[in-house]
Amino acid sequence: MRLGIIGLPGAGKTSIFNALTGSDLSVGGHVSHVEVHTGVADIPDPRLESLSSLYQPRKTTRAQITFGDVAGMGEDGSLSGELLNQLAQWDGYLAILRAFEDPLTAAPPAPEQDLQAMEAEFLLNDLVRVEAQLKRLAEDRQKGARELTELNQEADLFQRLDQTLQADRPLRDQGLEDAERELLQGFGLITTKPLLLVQNLEEGKDAWPLATDLPSFSIYGKLEAELVQLPAEEAAGFRKEFGIAQAGNEGLMVAGLDLLEQIRFYTVSESEVKAWLLPKGGTALQAADTIHSDMARGFIRAEVIQGDELVKFGGLSEARGAGKLRVEGREYTPNDGEVIHIRFNV
Repeated sequence: MRLGIIGLPGAGKTSIFNALTGSDLSVGGHVSHVEVHTGVADIPDPRLESLSSLYQPRKTTRAQITFGDVAGMGEDGSLSGELLNQLAQWDGYLAILRAFEDPLTAAPPAPEQDLQAMEAEFLLNDLVRVEAQLKRLAEDRQKGARELTELNQEADLFQRLDQTLQADRPLRDQGLEDAERELLQGFGLITTKPLLLVQNLEEGKDAWPLATDLPSFSIYGKLEAELVQLPAEEAAGFRKEFGIAQAGNEGLMVAGLDLLEQIRFYTVSESEVKAWLLPKGGTALQAADTIHSDMARGFIRAEVIQGDELVKFGGLSEARGAGKLRVEGREYTPNDGEVIHIRFNV
């Protein structure tokens, strides 16, 4: 699971990256070339902590997100070919919008205009690529280079994409089928990817109103980047002093999970308690394959219980004895927060 952190120069991308990953990269400089820093963050998880306290395992493993601080966007939101190639590698984006006064510039914060500038460039990039592909498809049809039915299906898809972009609508609104998404993977279409708006606020200020249906999150980026460097108890004390109910970096990670439509499920044993990620709507068989391919190959059934229920009963054996473990087949759709025990035979 990979989320790219993007935004106009001076939006505070690196502060957000530091807050999320615990890194200590220098901030404040405007980078005119493409530059990417990556970091892996453990997702804070109180449910996992409860399960770990119950089992006292030798190892507790949190689910993780890879974040990338992706610099190189122009002041007007322009995107170089190198930057577009880099952006195509990420599953989704956190678009950082400056909502604070910047001593390095006289321009006041304007999150709405910054969003419009970025979205316009994303749409233009995708429109250029879609129209170029339509031209290639027409040439292939004339040459007889490919099977006609396949060509017509692909041309129909790209014509629909072209119509959407001509209407200034991103392709994430297109309602693409899985097969269509797979076909488009190599084209670098930025607006097919999910986008979360992140307002980087000035301390003590509220989020700006945005005229958009895109999901959004607000964070005091500079403050959170400083707090993440402190011991947990000390950071919690500062947050209480500032009236911040939840750590901004933790909330942003959960928002990232929602953006990419991921749920967490758990496996438990005396050796390890572990959190796993699974796409929403995924099956028990897919969960088994996520854990180990042998489990999917020899899948018999899944025993399932919500994590908080398992803690209440004191373990899998106790819950099984009380008849509280549900037995599910391979097509079962797990819910967020469930402990899944796979029975298999290979």
